[in-house]
Amino acid sequence: MSDDKITITGKNLLGASLVVVLLIGAGLYLTTGDGEETPAGYMIAGSEVTEEEATDFIDCLDEGGLTVYGAEWCPACGQLAESLGGYEIVDPIWVECTVEGQRCEEEMEGEGVPEVHINGYYETGVIPPETLAEETGCELP
Repeated sequence: MSDDKITITGKNLLGASLVVVLLIGAGLYLTTGDGEETPAGYMIAGSEVTEEEATDFIDCLDEGGLTVYGAEWCPACGQLAESLGGYEIVDPIWVECTVEGQRCEEEMEGEGVPEVHINGYYETGVIPPETLAEETGCELP
């Protein structure tokens, strides 16, 4: 048996860390047919979709009369936002009560967030994207 030892120096560790970061980062992008990199997409109802599909779906929900009242500190709000593609994509239908407190006080009918309004009625809690699509006449991407 050999007494050979492997020594990891700070330089080796930095290089290995950089390789890991690059490999992980590479997984976040897809390449189009012309070789151009584009973001991988968004998740809606557990399926990966493009930014355009996610935006079209949120726009349809908006046109279908859907408004969500939520707060960034609320775990259920985060879960609902993520099921619809994430906070960055739900902006047209999302009212952030930590920013627009007065609007939430005036428009909300219940006591808690998330509160989802669809054409004159409301529900609280995490409502599946499939249900929101059905209630607004939108098609899931």
